[in-house]
Formats: sequence, C-alpha cells, structure tokens
Amino acid sequence: AELLANVLDSLNAAKRPQQPVELLVVANNCNNGTAALLNDYAANPGTRLPLRWIAEPTPGKSHALNRGIP
Repeated sequence: AELLANVLDSLNAAKRPQQPVELLVVANNCNNGTAALLNDYAANPGTRLPLRWIAEPTPGKSHALNRGIP
C-alpha cells in the first residue's frame, strides 16, 4: 500500500496529457491496506487523476491482467 501511495503521488505530480486520463488499478490478492487506500483515493479525487480499481483475489500477474481487460 505504501509503494502504491508513492506511485499515485508521482503520477499526480507528473505533467498531464491534454486528453482525459483515468487510472485503473487491479489489486491482486492484496491484504495490506491497499483496498482502504484505493477506496479513499477514489472517494476523494479533488484535483487528482480519476481512479477506478477492481480486486482480483487469485494471485498472479496474468490473473490481474485478465481481470483488467474488460
């Protein structure tokens, strides 16, 4: 969760493209506070990049990628 918070801070500090951007996070078998962090971020966007997230309970990169495709 701490590393993800740093990534989100970095993305929000970066120069933004002119077209709309939305972040999509697939939380892959997370149990370290990631869901709370993402719920808080999504509920309080302010001037930050919009974010949607979904949980994937099965561990593994391929499961996370396949979950995010739809």
